[in-house]
Order: sequence, then C-alpha cells, then structure tokens
Amino acid sequence: MSIAFSGILVPDIEKPNSEIHATFGESSWIASVNSLTMAVSLVFVGFFTDNIGRLNTVRLSIIPWATGWALIALASNTTMLLVGRMIIGFAMSCASPGSVYLTETLWPNARGVLLALNCVTSSLGVELMYLKGLFLSWRAIAWCCVLYSVICTGLTFLLYESPTWLIKKGKIKQARQSLEWLHKYQTSPTNTSHADIHLGILKQENNIRRETRKDRKTWNHRISQFLKPTAYKPTIILIGVFLIQNFSGVYVIIAYSVTFFENVGSTVDPLIASNLVSGMPVILSLINLYTIKRFKRKHILIASCVGASICLFISGIFTKLTHNGLKGFGWVPILFIFLYMAIVMLGLEPIPWILACELFPLEMRGILAAFCVSTTTCTMFVAIYSYRYLDIAFGSAGVQLFYGIVAICGSLFVHYFIPETKGKTLYEIENYFQQ
Repeated sequence: MSIAFSGILVPDIEKPNSEIHATFGESSWIASVNSLTMAVSLVFVGFFTDNIGRLNTVRLSIIPWATGWALIALASNTTMLLVGRMIIGFAMSCASPGSVYLTETLWPNARGVLLALNCVTSSLGVELMYLKGLFLSWRAIAWCCVLYSVICTGLTFLLYESPTWLIKKGKIKQARQSLEWLHKYQTSPTNTSHADIHLGILKQENNIRRETRKDRKTWNHRISQFLKPTAYKPTIILIGVFLIQNFSGVYVIIAYSVTFFENVGSTVDPLIASNLVSGMPVILSLINLYTIKRFKRKHILIASCVGASICLFISGIFTKLTHNGLKGFGWVPILFIFLYMAIVMLGLEPIPWILACELFPLEMRGILAAFCVSTTTCTMFVAIYSYRYLDIAFGSAGVQLFYGIVAICGSLFVHYFIPETKGKTLYEIENYFQQ
C-alpha cells in the first residue's frame, strides 16, 4: 500500500488547482523517498532484529506507521507530505523482519508457499489502494492506513517469538513454549511431541554453529564471517537479482500506475486501468501458492523474466506506434502491461523476497538480510525516482524497451548464478555455499 499510495497522490498534487501543488521534482521525491529512508534505516533494523528479536522489531513499527500516515492526512504543504513518506519508509524497514520470522518458524515443505503469501497480501494492498482511489480522497485513504497499521501491528502480540532466535540467545524455555504453540494442532504417533522433535533439531543446528564461533562479538569476527562464502556469495547473488527486479519496472508501474498509463496513451481511464492491472495479480498471487509448491524456484523465476520481457517489448512497440498516429490499437499496451503484471507476480516479484529469507546463514541472517534489503530499496528509490526523467529522455516506449532488456538479461543471471532452494532446509542451503 505504501508504494501504491503515490500512484493516487502524485496525479492529484500535480493538478494546477490542487490544494497542495507539487512541482515535477517534488512529486518525484514524494513518490520515491520512502524507499530511500527504508534503505538507510534497515542498517539499524538489522541490529534490532538480531538483538531484541524478530517480532519485537515488527511491533516497534506501530509508532512510525501511525505517525507517518497521520502526518500525510494532516498535510498542508509538500514538506509535510515528504516527511510523512520518509517516516513510512522507516516503518517499512521495521516491518521487514516479518519475513525472517516466517522463514524460521516454517518447515521446508511449507516455507515457500507461506512466504509467497507476502506477494498475495502486497498485491491485495495495491488493489485496495487503487480501488479506494476511485471513491476516496488521498487524505481519507491516509486515515484508513492509520487504522490498518494499528490493527495489523496489534495482531503480532498474539504470536510467539521465533524459536530459532530464542535458542540462539539461550532462551530454551521460551523456545519450547513457542514451538508448542506452533505445533499445538499436530498430533504425534510417538510419545515425543512435534515440538520436542523440532526443538531437538534446532538445538543441534545451533550447537554446530556455536562450535565454529570464536570472538563472535568483535568487529573482526563480523568481517571474517562476511568474508566466508556462506555470507558473501548469497549477498552478491541477491543484490543482482533485486537489481533485475527493480529495473524491470515492477515497482515503477505500481508507484506511478496512473501516470504511467497516461504516458502510454491509454484510451482507457488511467485510474480504471490501474485497478484492472493491480486486480489480476491478486488472483494470480493465489495461483502462485500452487506454482511455488509444484515447481522449482529457479524455473519459475526464469520463465517470469522471459515472459515479462516479451510483454514489455510488445507494449513498447505498440506505444511507439500509437504515439506516431496509429489508430485503434491503444488497448494493446494496456493488455500487455496487464499480462506483464500477471507474469511478474508469478515469479519476478515474489521469488527474490523468498530467496532473501532462505539464503543467508543464521549467525548473520538479520544483519545480512537488512543489508540486502537496504541495498534493494536504494535501487528501488533510483528506479522509481528516475522513471519520470527516463520518460522525458526516451519516451514511454523507450522506457518499456529498457525494462524489457533488463528482464531478459535477468533470465541469464538466474540460470547461471542462483541455486535451487525448494525443499531444502536452511542448514542445507548454508552448506551449499560452503562448498
């Protein structure tokens, strides 16, 4: 929702008669600045994630969520809008350890499917944002988001902390309670409960890691840990795949949906087109729960990159022809952007985030995940901020062709560098990079 909100806000504040008028440069900053502040704050969030826990970090996000949205709702000038968006970026970073929590509490055969629910909920959030844009002002939408943030963050108090993190901190009793809650609906054919079996596995894995640690609290140790292949290899791989994700246009279209369709020359109302394009991915995200379980991550990601590039090439070509005077084909770019969003929601959008939760070693998972997401949000900021300037320089058709080239190059990167993680435990994935 936070990214999609700019798609509602920017077209309104760029109108000459708007109550708050923003210049071209100001609206570009308002649309993208939350990604920049998220990138900066994730460095600190990684420290909190490893030291106070996954859930406690998520719970802290209630303060910036409510503050940021309230500031936007009460804004009387562009500065207040900009500051509100910056605070929301900090809230987004505080909420990011939720994926780490899911990774550490799920069995390998269920991990991919349930992590893919992130894509379902994000797609639903985008659709709800544009749907509300048909009926509500951006101020009313901001007040709705204050309410959402309070409810969603409050629900985390019904959960137990990650047992993996608790064992790492030596809190065995709390870890057992967490596992008993996680497995309370599972029955065991033996006298040993599922919680005890899971606890034994986690303790064994933690003991193996502990035997390899020396001077773990020193900066020299941190640096030496990062220089191990289990740390630097997945970091480089994930930075690469997120660069491909961001510069293939996924979040640009979400953040600038209405403006994007205006620039394409759509014959359909841009706000209605935005609702159509953001609505179908919700359904396809549900289908993705099956594909994640049925097919290998790597194959899905390659197919998604190739499909996305084809859609962008066709849309870009017909956008150029429409701008050159071709009549009767203004619907073609809409159709293929529609298909593009459907295809990326099956692979290019969710898979990199799943990999970011799976590839890092436990000892540095919080810090490395935060560093990786921080780098990702920096590139997201550049991608979103640069869109308006790229559109001026190369035209809407040229921008789409550029995104298509990035996507097709991404398929080659995935084929040669990304390992398969489907069905593997986090310990097995860590050992893969040790080889």
